[in-house]
Amino acid sequence: MSCDTSQTGNLTETSDIRTTRKPAAGASESESYDLQKGALLLAAARRPPLRLWDSGRLEDDWTSGHVKTLGELVLRGFKKKKKKKKKKKKKKKKKKKKKKKKKKKKKKKEEE
Repeated sequence: MSCDTSQTGNLTETSDIRTTRKPAAGASESESYDLQKGALLLAAARRPPLRLWDSGRLEDDWTSGHVKTLGELVLRGFKKKKKKKKKKKKKKKKKKKKKKKKKKKKKKKEEE
């Protein structure tokens, strides 16, 4: 996909990225370079989002729910998300019943 101009000077999509709007007569080379650079940036913005697979390679993906844009991947340095560790539940200590039994035995002995 590239940008080309009609007679009015508006940008239109064409099949070849290398053809860009021609600068006005007498324009410098830097202006034509800027136009080409702008066309490349526009084409890059239209690309599908990229997905970072487990192997670490980037691949186009239209259907995945885990889609990241290239900008997000660059900002994160292509790091994978760390899995959260599950917290272990603490076991409740059982109350000792032996002490209560001893107390009951002592009470019985005292009553007799």
